[in-house]
Parts: sequence; C-alpha cells; structure tokens
Amino acid sequence: QKSQEGFGCRVVEYSVQSNHLHILAESSDERALTRAMIGLAVRLARGLNKLWHRTGRVFADRFHARILETPRAARTALVYVLQNGRKHGAWRAQRPDEYSSGRSFEG
Repeated sequence: QKSQEGFGCRVVEYSVQSNHLHILAESSDERALTRAMIGLAVRLARGLNKLWHRTGRVFADRFHARILETPRAARTALVYVLQNGRKHGAWRAQRPDEYSSGRSFEG
C-alpha cells in the first residue's frame, strides 16, 4: 500500500482469484489511479514471474475503473470484492476468504 500512496492512490480492499484480481482503491484522480494500477501490476508480475521461475506477461494491459459516488455503491463494491471467492466457488468457509483482505476488514 505504501508504494501506491506515493502515486496518489491507496488500495483499500482486494480479492485474488485464479485468473484475475478485484481491487477497491481510493485515488486523487484518474491519472493517479492509472499510474498506481500499472505500477502494482508490474510489481505483482515481477514477483509472480520470480516465484514461477519464468518471464513474460502475467496481466493484460487493462483494468476497469468505476467511481463509487454513493455510500450504497461503496457498500455494494465492498461486498462484491470481499465475497468474490464465494461467487467463483473458490471459497465456501464461514470465515473470510484467505485470498482477500477480508481478515483485516474492520467495517
């Protein structure tokens, strides 16, 4: 999170799936969000390639962004991100998904 804050963006919550990520982020503007997401993707790709002893692309060069303008939209996004493992059938336990930020969620 600290490195993304340097870009004017902060990752608030996340969920890691088998073939994609969901990230809920706060950003000062669209440019800051774009720079932070590119930087995060590069850092994650380098780490995964090192772990997998390989090289090459890990992520597509795209992301979908949506401004959450109401408290209800923010709540819906939080539920979606933190419960995404259940939606994809990857997580069925009664505790938070181990591959999300759900364990540290205080809301």
